[in-house]
Formats: sequence, structure tokens, C-alpha cells
Amino acid sequence: MSGYNVTDPNLPINSNNTCKDINECLFSPSVCGPDSNCTNEIGSYNCSCLNGFTATNSSLPISINNTCRDVDECVDISDVCGPNSICNNTVGSYNCWCMSGYNVTDPNLPIN
Repeated sequence: MSGYNVTDPNLPINSNNTCKDINECLFSPSVCGPDSNCTNEIGSYNCSCLNGFTATNSSLPISINNTCRDVDECVDISDVCGPNSICNNTVGSYNCWCMSGYNVTDPNLPIN
């Protein structure tokens, strides 16, 4: 059965030699690929992308074959920085700057 291993593979499976969950999240390389979180589940695992990342193909589960890619917030989120600003995408995030001749409304808050 996938997701389980027998305690001692040299003995038959029985009440003294049971099947135990495999923690796929400990595999190297990661079963989920880079920029992701792996959560072990009994008999399985679940992958999710880190903040600022999304699955390459959103219709498929995240895996080593469908890894997480950077979200370009400057392109994907309309007006993410607000008016009169410049957006700079970074890996997993983004930064905003005021255009020349403009200042932030409140210097204690991030530009958005």
C-alpha cells in the first residue's frame, strides 16, 4: 500500500509487524519541490506553496513535477502599490516606491 512501510520487511505483516506511515516530507529531494511546504498525512502528504508563490499549473496538485513559481504581484495584482508608484517584483514578494515628485501619504505605513 502506498504511503506505508512494514516495520520489519523480513517478516510477514501481522499484529506484531504492522505497517507504519512513511513521512514523505523527509525525502530528499523534496516531493513538493522548491518554494513549498510539505505536510505529512497518515498514508500520504500534502504540498502547498509558500506565500508569494503559486503552482506552475494551478489545475494540478503541487509536486516535484508541478512546482511552485514566483507570483509577479506587479503584474497579477492590479494597482498593488497604488497610484503614482512603481512596483518591483522580488522572489516571493514585491516592493513599492513613489514615483519621482511624490511622497508617501503616511511614512509610518508601507506603500500600497
